[in-house]
Amino acid sequence: MTLNPDFIRARCAEIDTSLSRLEELRRLPRETFLSSQDMLDVACY
Repeated sequence: MTLNPDFIRARCAEIDTSLSRLEELRRLPRETFLSSQDMLDVACY
């Protein structure tokens, strides 16, 4: 099996971006977070 370093770097960058978004969501008040379906969808992805 051959690993594609460019693909792995790109995927790691996507994961890093998603983690940053989750950290931003974590700062929201619980009620605000739970009241937005969009925020819930982002967190579930």
